[in-house]
Amino acid sequence: MQLHILLNLALDLARRLSQKTVTRVDDELIDLLEALHDDPTLRAWIGGKLLQPPGTLAIETAPSAAVAAALAQRQLTWNKLMAYLPRILEILHLVRTFTAS
Repeated sequence: MQLHILLNLALDLARRLSQKTVTRVDDELIDLLEALHDDPTLRAWIGGKLLQPPGTLAIETAPSAAVAAALAQRQLTWNKLMAYLPRILEILHLVRTFTAS
């Protein structure tokens, strides 16, 4: 499945779930998923993370200049992305599993 479609489905799922709660966490997660969905640099970055086997996670200690610029443009931080990254990957793996043919 194409990454853009996978992110679209994950974003839709997150939006639907956030309608049932009133927490800041939901809003932050949706902001990050939207950034990953909309920005080609961030989409390529998360795509590289999805190529890693489930249950493993290799994380950079600092973003590349391109990733940092993309985050800054959306007023997001590297630390926030790193805090949510395990959940984002879980959501994307879940969506990919349920949509696999």
